[in-house]
Amino acid sequence: MTTITPEFMRRIHERAKELGGWKKHGVKTQICEEFGISRPTLYEGLKKYPTAVIKKYAEYEDFYDIPEIQKFIKVAGKGKTKLLLKCWLALDRKSPMNWTSEDLAILRKHPELIDPLTGFIKYNTMIVVRKFLRTNKPDLYQKEEKNLLYTKKLKRPKGSKRNWFLTTDELNKFLSVIDDLEFLTQTTCQVKWGCRHSALRHDTFTVSKIDRLPKPDGNIVGVAHIFEPKTGKPWEKIIDEETMYALKTYVATNNIILTDKLFPHSLSWYNDRMKKYGMKAGLCKYKVVRSGKRKAKKLKYVSGIPFSSHLLRHTFAFICSINDVPLEETADLGGWEDINTLKDFYYFVPPEKLRNRFKSINWKKHTPRDKLTLIKTRQEPLTAEELKELEGEKE
Repeated sequence: MTTITPEFMRRIHERAKELGGWKKHGVKTQICEEFGISRPTLYEGLKKYPTAVIKKYAEYEDFYDIPEIQKFIKVAGKGKTKLLLKCWLALDRKSPMNWTSEDLAILRKHPELIDPLTGFIKYNTMIVVRKFLRTNKPDLYQKEEKNLLYTKKLKRPKGSKRNWFLTTDELNKFLSVIDDLEFLTQTTCQVKWGCRHSALRHDTFTVSKIDRLPKPDGNIVGVAHIFEPKTGKPWEKIIDEETMYALKTYVATNNIILTDKLFPHSLSWYNDRMKKYGMKAGLCKYKVVRSGKRKAKKLKYVSGIPFSSHLLRHTFAFICSINDVPLEETADLGGWEDINTLKDFYYFVPPEKLRNRFKSINWKKHTPRDKLTLIKTRQEPLTAEELKELEGEKE
């Protein structure tokens, strides 16, 4: 049975127009014979599509009619083919099968294709061009593989996320508008521990992983044993009285048993509520849009602070920095494996604090004469010069 599609009926209407139109005698019979369909099928198609359907991408018909492009769509998909279409338009609709080294040189610096950070063609666009030429123009690909067809993927610039945090005033304003107990408890844990959402949601994080300290040390009353899936390491998170009270209230209210996951909800659930309460606190603005085949509602960023679960991890690092917590200790508390990552993207020390820190150095502070005492109080390993001096003193 012939499937009636918009493209199929478009070709039927075009053929009928060539034969003199539907009102001319014998046109319908000839159409049925040429296309191999029955009269009922033709009538059903005319009822569904009474006029010629405008072909999608009609203005780019020359591009999509290229046989190599049709094969490329099946392999790479429509999304990546659209990137190749932009290159085709940038070269004044010149067929990709006729591209030369000179054309690739133009693409690399075309104003509509370049990346503003590098001044050259965007990485994803170049990858699509490479993929097409490797299959369809291997000679040109081999010639320019390491020259015009090469582009380096950009790394995130250092310090690009340093302004992505909540100040203490913004954090208090955000926490004050939260009326969901589970979300408030999870948010409190993320702020105090600096961990990722995946660690709190992990199957191993249950009530049994929370231990009370036998003799509370001031405000510290417990320890939580969590597992970070990204680093693959366990971490011990210190629990203060406020966090412990929030956890106890949450567990008792929801009747959570020892083996139940403490925070079972997904990342999307958590992020949606962050945006909702962020707007309620007046810290950001999002608008509802519909996307996808099912036209599902999503929140699109408009202005203010872009809210997501990782924002609280940045906030933890920022609060540690303004409270003079050393970089190494912040990494241990928050579970950062690489101190350089924390330094480059999260940890922020204002210049004023560095100046004040320099002023606080006492260059004339008395030190013990016994170098052995000094060495025991220092964390750094001994240098060769220090060892020689020490051996000379012993003698």
